[in-house]
Amino acid sequence: MRTRTLLLLALFCGLAILAAGAVQLWMISDPPEPAAALQIGEGGTAGDADVTVLAARRQGDAVVVDVRIGGVDDDTGLDGFRVIGGGQSAPVDIADPATTCSAITTATTECALGFDLSEAGSGQLRLVFSRADEQLRWLIVDS
Repeated sequence: MRTRTLLLLALFCGLAILAAGAVQLWMISDPPEPAAALQIGEGGTAGDADVTVLAARRQGDAVVVDVRIGGVDDDTGLDGFRVIGGGQSAPVDIADPATTCSAITTATTECALGFDLSEAGSGQLRLVFSRADEQLRWLIVDS
């Protein structure tokens, strides 16, 4: 091949790389807007789990959230829940073991999740459930 042909091929490859980079930059510069927060009583699906928040109440330095959950058998599925507000809290055991959530099952069950908020303070609290790169959010307490 001649030098002129090689130079033209190199120029063409450089332009192709530049165009691909511009397209990639355009794609990542406009991230999708997160879904609006759900209200208590509304449900959604994250991954293969269906979750509905039925109620939420503060109890001293804790918040208890009643949920209806099901769709998949997963002993560690509850690890996807967090309460966010002035900090972040993972689920903890609450007083009544008969109503405390222990796992996600294919059968839909109603149970309660407890969260320690001793370091969260007051204000808006959001319950977040993450599973399979999907996320559901609820505004649970606004005080």
